[in-house]
Amino acid sequence: MSEVERFWNAFRVAEPALAGPDATYTAWHFCDNQADADELADLVLAGRKRATAGALWSYEAEGEPLPRPGDLSVVTDWSGTPRCVIRTTSVEVVPFGSVTEEFAAAEGEGDGSLDYWRRAHRAAFEREAVLTGRAPSEEMPVVCERFEVVYPYSIRPARASDLPAILALNAEWEHVTSPLDGASLATLHEHAAYHAVAEVGSRVRAFLLALAPGAPYESPNYRWFEDHSAGFLYIDRIVVTHAHQRSGLGDALYRDLLSYAGRCGIERLVCEVDAEPLNAASDAFHSRRGFVEVGTQVLPDGKRVSLRELSIP
Repeated sequence: MSEVERFWNAFRVAEPALAGPDATYTAWHFCDNQADADELADLVLAGRKRATAGALWSYEAEGEPLPRPGDLSVVTDWSGTPRCVIRTTSVEVVPFGSVTEEFAAAEGEGDGSLDYWRRAHRAAFEREAVLTGRAPSEEMPVVCERFEVVYPYSIRPARASDLPAILALNAEWEHVTSPLDGASLATLHEHAAYHAVAEVGSRVRAFLLALAPGAPYESPNYRWFEDHSAGFLYIDRIVVTHAHQRSGLGDALYRDLLSYAGRCGIERLVCEVDAEPLNAASDAFHSRRGFVEVGTQVLPDGKRVSLRELSIP
């Protein structure tokens, strides 16, 4: 099995929702020389490069199909070492002279300007003229592809600089968690015993925030556990962006939380799950992980919650 195949299989294990049993991929590197191929792969992993462009004539000369939204690719360096998996999000064919400043910035190369993009790509397309037999022009069709990095992901402690991204993630799901403003989130971050994010590429796609006993937090569910339990970590919220639901990020955060709890000698994880109305996804997620109901309560807004606990061996 090649290194690329092993990398792809690891991605399929980590992201089963994105790479089902019938998923396929192509493996390739950027550019026609080692220096640029390796540099652009680094830019993708650094979060600067989220687009790429190629001459339509080159696709036609090589008999290659155009990329399509949803396509998965293993990006390698010049030597063939896999660096990441990307998913195509949009494809547009436009004349060379119509490529925009915004697209040039998304490509992330050089100083990010349209002037740099035009000079660098015209030079590349001139080299490809040997293959296509057609000289670059302002009217030549260019395949403009945008993508996102979907693997690998990493779990790390949340930083103050992550709070705007975390706030935006919470806003996606505040109908089932609870609203947060910047000041409230900053306070939770300050007092959290555990606060971690999951990054895909260099973008925060999920977070988990948990509190130990004694925090200055007035949540009625946290207060219930303060009155009825000890030695716990209260999971205040775990949020995964819509685009990465069922991608394994929630599982990865829980595994990291359990590892942290074990190192710290914490006896139990606790949380609440909406019971009326039922949050079926959260109910199934926590039931699969062994959380059991230890109480219920009705909140001031009339919602009934199931208070749950997972004992840590």
